[in-house]
Amino acid sequence: MSYPTRFIAPATPALRLVASVPWVLAASAALACAPAENWPLSSIQAEAGSRIPTVVSILWQVEDSTSRASRVQYGYDESYGITLEGEALGGGLYSATLLGLSPATEYHYGVLMDIDGQTYSSRDFTFQTGAVPNSIPELAGSLEASSAPWDGYVVTTLISSQRIPLILNGYGEPVWWYIHTNQHSDDDHYTTRARLAHNGNFIVFNSYNWIPNGAGRTSTESKLVFVSLDGEYSWIFETPNGHHDFTELPDGSWAYLTVEYREVNGELVRGDGVAELHPDGSVQQVWLSWDHIDTYKGLWSDETLVLPRCNALEYDPRDDSYLLSFRDMGSLIKIDRATGELLWILGGSPSDFEMLDGSSFHMQHQFDLLDDGLVLFDNGAQTEMSSRAVQLELDYQDMTAENVWSFSSDPDLYTYAMGDATRLPDGSTMVAWGSAGQLDVVAESGQLLSRLNLEIGAGLCFLQWKETLY
Repeated sequence: MSYPTRFIAPATPALRLVASVPWVLAASAALACAPAENWPLSSIQAEAGSRIPTVVSILWQVEDSTSRASRVQYGYDESYGITLEGEALGGGLYSATLLGLSPATEYHYGVLMDIDGQTYSSRDFTFQTGAVPNSIPELAGSLEASSAPWDGYVVTTLISSQRIPLILNGYGEPVWWYIHTNQHSDDDHYTTRARLAHNGNFIVFNSYNWIPNGAGRTSTESKLVFVSLDGEYSWIFETPNGHHDFTELPDGSWAYLTVEYREVNGELVRGDGVAELHPDGSVQQVWLSWDHIDTYKGLWSDETLVLPRCNALEYDPRDDSYLLSFRDMGSLIKIDRATGELLWILGGSPSDFEMLDGSSFHMQHQFDLLDDGLVLFDNGAQTEMSSRAVQLELDYQDMTAENVWSFSSDPDLYTYAMGDATRLPDGSTMVAWGSAGQLDVVAESGQLLSRLNLEIGAGLCFLQWKETLY
């Protein structure tokens, strides 16, 4: 994807290795760089990012400029444990960017190089990562664990006075965050989704205002923000009328939810849709609920037209389709990406599936597609005041939806806003309780494996689980 629109320069100059090689080498002594033992390493240095101090760049120079593979190894002690290939920049200069580091933590590191069939290693060095800003509420684990409660990392967004994208490790520690300046004309500003791009080079998050207009809320200023992993550079793309959720497509486009109000019988009525931001920066509206009024005939009377509110979006590559969550319908709908054809409705009064016992859901938010169905976050009716994660098995021949697994918090917990459930590779399920500020990992058996809670008043929005950040 090209990035031609608005380029935001870093607040402080980043270390740019190729352009600044002479300066970097000359400054290496001042940065407490030391020569290696056993092989001709002339300098090595570690530099934490100025915007995100848990992202650390390692730069090293060898006297022999012959191009060879070189690696950096790092960890909590001299046994290291993680090895990362270095990028050869030419002239014997190498670099590597370390991700997923714990905040305010000392790390050990060194470099390896193969020369004439022999592997040489430098002596051990150390660096210290920066601390988490005070504006990010602390996550406190309520279950004791001797190792990480879950493998991998979670890309999510924080609901608090600071609505920011962040990445958590298995201990619930923020290992990446980006505190961005609100560039809207008002303070009613939302960030509800963040994703690591497929190419691994950017974190992408939405930023939109969600302001009252007399008939609900609408978005007048919306954008997707692309941020380099070191936090030093960002690109902004306008996404007209965007809100709540977006997803990346295989062709490099980004699909996002839109809102559009129209006047009906003298009243403003909300409709939702899907638009795509293409690699050339153009935007295309591909679907609108206004074009499918008959679908929602069970939800409105002759006096009042009510179109359901959409709050979550996923792309299904198996048949090039979109799935949308319509909160007020208690339904998920599946539409063909190319034609906009409505393929089916799951849940609510217009459901194409028979909802077997325990399979109905209400006021739901995000969901995760599975081979035989999906797992979703069911916020639940306000009269019941109970939320849950539920897995539905879909039978496309008999058109039935069966509840095959569910989990409710103990003590019971109700989440009125946001929420997500995602299946992890080991069969466990991660559940974010949205505005309630709780994050659980639950085994297939229903056993609670870990629970993390935020400070009162803070919560987590949608989730993207990643095995690695590299």
